Amino acid sequence: MAGDKDHFILICTTCKGPRAAGRLRGALAQTLPARYAIRAVPWPKRFLRATRYARWIAWQAASAL
Repeated sequence: MAGDKDHFILICTTCKGPRAAGRLRGALAQTLPARYAIRAVPWPKRFLRATRYARWIAWQAASAL
């Protein structure tokens, strides 16, 4: 239930797909405090091409799997 959550972690589903995002979500869900919520979101590809930072973030999330 999102009503009692203080923090949200967004997982990009664009680069590696929803299955990889689901595995990351499962791994994180076991280690996060109860006040955290995880959301999978698509990241527009034009933004990934536009900024190095966005590519770095996507790479970091994918390599955490």
